[in-house]
Amino acid sequence: MTTHDTAPPAPASSAQKAGMSSRQRLTMVLLLTASFTLAVDFSILNVALPRIGADVGFSLEHLQWIATSFALCAAGFTLFFGRVADLFGRKRLFIAGMALLGIGSLVGGLASEPGLLLAARVAQGIATAAVTPAALSLLTTSFPEGPLRDKALGLNGSLMAAGFTTGAILGGVLTDLLSWRWAFFINIPIAAFVLILAPRLLTESSRGERKRLDVPGAVTVTLGLLMLVFGMTTAGEKAGQTLSCGDRWPPAPSCSPCSSLSRRTPRTPSSP
Repeated sequence: MTTHDTAPPAPASSAQKAGMSSRQRLTMVLLLTASFTLAVDFSILNVALPRIGADVGFSLEHLQWIATSFALCAAGFTLFFGRVADLFGRKRLFIAGMALLGIGSLVGGLASEPGLLLAARVAQGIATAAVTPAALSLLTTSFPEGPLRDKALGLNGSLMAAGFTTGAILGGVLTDLLSWRWAFFINIPIAAFVLILAPRLLTESSRGERKRLDVPGAVTVTLGLLMLVFGMTTAGEKAGQTLSCGDRWPPAPSCSPCSSLSRRTPRTPSSP
């Protein structure tokens, strides 16, 4: 009879044995709450647009700018703020972004004219662009590589996907039961909760050698993204017209080669 030698199983790491600590649980709740809230804000006002237009004075053809102004800033500045977080601190940018979200939400909830409401949505969009990459980086650095990090990232992706659907439902409920203004006000206690706990729970990751931001690259990349998103979100206004991509957003393609040239020999490129 022959016997087969089997290697003993590799010992589990101490982090995997111990599971998730109380601090890590709170950190996960904090970061996932922020990410979920930002995802909800993308669609929370969609159902309430007609009522907002009637109350604040938006014409029907300009109602889409309530959503477009948010999406434009959220998508256009994400890459820029991702690089800023790497250079100047993810924790610092996360806290600043949540503070801006709270201020923008307060202004939007109290807005009585179109300009003020659009300014509030721009502030919310910029806050989203700042918080999203910072929260993802903090989530990655707060958990060791392995099951804990996989679990955190999986929950983050699931909650953000659910947030887009939840926003439309929650916006409709708040508008029917209370007022569309509560679609803004609901962010304020969440932002306060995050701002109270974040300085105590989050740890600033090492940024290494301090380098200068590649300003020309950041400007060209951000402008290109802004023009691209602007063209995509306003394409519906030209329904029925046959327009080429260059007719809809001509500056966007031209920003790409300019960005490539500006990133050939920078000290710290804005994107890979």
